[in-house]
Amino acid sequence: MCIRDRITTGFAAIMSQISGIPYSFTAHAFDIFGTNLRFRNDTLPVKVAWASRVVCEHKFGIDILRSACPKVPLERFQVIYNGIDLNLFRPCSHAANDGVLRILNIGRWEQKKSLDTLVLACEILRQHKTPFAVKIIGTGPEEPLLRKLIVDLNLEDYIELCSPCLLYTSRCV
Repeated sequence: MCIRDRITTGFAAIMSQISGIPYSFTAHAFDIFGTNLRFRNDTLPVKVAWASRVVCEHKFGIDILRSACPKVPLERFQVIYNGIDLNLFRPCSHAANDGVLRILNIGRWEQKKSLDTLVLACEILRQHKTPFAVKIIGTGPEEPLLRKLIVDLNLEDYIELCSPCLLYTSRCV
């Protein structure tokens, strides 16, 4: 038996200590890189030390955790890539071949997703006169900041922010 926790790792860690049942958890970007003083995960080294297995979605996350917790054996860490095999997909026969770089982002608009970096990268594309079109589908607390950044950089003609309902009502994706 093992306690598996993804959200409330603190509860799982405490229950593991009380019951003697090992526990594991997945450390996400928020856990590893969070800097907001209200939400920062200062207990992460303890949770890592107590866990029988710590999963990350990339090797970089494990490297960060290992530097913060050098006494935890490497065998307790595991990478499980969160993604899809791109070889499963082929370009559509009707796909546009107009030389425009098309970028699609689907996800929650939160600070940890670094969508501001995507917008800033679009500014670089524009400066290099690279034709591009970006569609960012989602919702979240970063929406006002994203909208302001897009306007401030005069990228409204290049970047479209869309509601998730677009996925169900349109074939533009």
